[in-house]
Amino acid sequence: MTLEKTSLLLEKTFQRVIDHCREQTKVYYDLFVTMDYTEGRITIMDEDDNILAEEMLFDYAQGEGEKTNKIQCSRDELKQLLRSVVERLRMEGAFEDVFGEPFSISYLANNEEDTNEELLFLHDDVTLLDSPLMEHLDEDLDNFFRSLLGK
Repeated sequence: MTLEKTSLLLEKTFQRVIDHCREQTKVYYDLFVTMDYTEGRITIMDEDDNILAEEMLFDYAQGEGEKTNKIQCSRDELKQLLRSVVERLRMEGAFEDVFGEPFSISYLANNEEDTNEELLFLHDDVTLLDSPLMEHLDEDLDNFFRSLLGK
């Protein structure tokens, strides 16, 4: 399977997950992607380990031998392809109004050769530390401790 076809398949799979999440009443904050290279299967799960989508990427998993349309990339290239698909969907606004903040998509390794990686992390630009409520907290705490200690 060429990288272009793999990219389209991954994008369709993620779009299916986004559509599914849009239909639910639950707010999702994390999605996890795993890849089983033995079976050729990619799985996308939510933070409760519910499987939201599974897709076969490698035809050899169906036992067709050498005549298959194997994916033509390494694990690192596949992770980079996943990252580019997720980033493209983010740029198109696919994750807006569907998921809670902060929101992340992580690649989970399932063996020693692979490593866990964060594919996407979205958060609101306004954090609690930037709010006026927290603006003079250090001064207020200093005054509190001074009065507490009698100094």
